[in-house]
Amino acid sequence: MAGNSRNRTQSKLHLIRPGEGVVNFMELLTKAVVLSIAAAVIVLTFVIFAPIIKNVHTYQQTVDNKKLILSSEIEKMKLLTREVELLRTDRDYNERVAREKLGLAKPNETIFRFPPLGQKQTARVIEGPTASAAR
Repeated sequence: MAGNSRNRTQSKLHLIRPGEGVVNFMELLTKAVVLSIAAAVIVLTFVIFAPIIKNVHTYQQTVDNKKLILSSEIEKMKLLTREVELLRTDRDYNERVAREKLGLAKPNETIFRFPPLGQKQTARVIEGPTASAAR
């Protein structure tokens, strides 16, 4: 009979007797708890790092935009540096800038300026300083 009471105790601990291929209740509960903890850790990690990842993406876009602006400014600087060099060294360039930007003319020279295509205006005549003084 002692062996019989031992079998009854074992059957209370297991859902189904061992040897029939079914996991006992404690193993099943342990697996469920471990899976729940793993899921909680994954969700918690996502909740913590999602805003950080979003910020990193925003900062990367800002960096990319600043790089575009920087490359544009570098190109402008190169053009301006070239223009400064021409102004310092090239007499013909100086003369052309004085004519185009300042409207200057050589003595006894008449400059005709026409409006851009599509505009209906009459041409303006600009005379050089000595040409107007000679009249």
